[in-house]
Amino acid sequence: MANEEEFINTTFLRLSMLQEWRDIGIWEKFLNVYPIRTIVEIGTWQGAFSIILLLQCVQRNIKFFTFDVRRAKGLDSPAAIRVGLRDHFLQGDIFVDERFKGILADESLHPMLVYCDGGDKPKEFKFVVPLLQQGDIVVAHDWDREFLPHNVEPVADMVEPIFVNECENIGSLTRFWERR
Repeated sequence: MANEEEFINTTFLRLSMLQEWRDIGIWEKFLNVYPIRTIVEIGTWQGAFSIILLLQCVQRNIKFFTFDVRRAKGLDSPAAIRVGLRDHFLQGDIFVDERFKGILADESLHPMLVYCDGGDKPKEFKFVVPLLQQGDIVVAHDWDREFLPHNVEPVADMVEPIFVNECENIGSLTRFWERR
C-alpha cells in the first residue's frame, strides 16, 4: 500500500479520511438510484467515512456494519458517539470472523452492499463476491491506485460493472459492481 499520508487530503468532522469529496458525492447519487437494505463497510480506519455512511443509512432506514482489524480511534469522537458508530463497529478479520459471514448469510439483510476499503482490497473483493447474492452490490475504493482492473478478473463472471459513467465522469476512485 502507498503511504497513507500521500492520500490524506480530506477530513470530515476533523477526522482524516482517504476518500475525496467527489467520492462522497457519488455515494449519494448511487443510493438515490439503487435500493439496498444493508451496507457493510470493510475498513473503518478513523471512522470519518463510516460516519458518513451511517448517516446515509439512518436517513434511508438501511442497516449498517463496519469491520476493521483495529479499533477505529474515531469511535471516541463526539460525532461518532452521538450517531452511535460504536454500535455498528465490529473489530475482527473478515476472512475468519464468523460474524462477517453471518451478516452476509442473513437473508433479511439483502439486497446488500459490501464496500471493500480495508488493507487488501483485491483480496477482500475476491473473498466477498462469491458470498453475495444475486442483486447485491460490491464496491471497491482506490480504483486505479490500490484496486486495478485486473483485480476483478478472478470473479469477473460473477459481477457486472454498474454506475461506471457516473464514476468516470467525476474521476471517482470508487467503482460499483452488481452480483449476477
